Amino acid sequence: MQVIHVARAEDGGVLEVSESGWPADRIMLIDEYPVETAMPEAPSEI
Repeated sequence: MQVIHVARAEDGGVLEVSESGWPADRIMLIDEYPVETAMPEAPSEI
């Protein structure tokens, strides 16, 4: 698996770019992010 990571400053400028190669049969990716559970007050118009 090839991973390219880009770190950016608050103004959007690039601070760092790194590239890594990992054996795909030996890694596990976990992608966690918060999900809001509260319902909106009004339905979406989409």
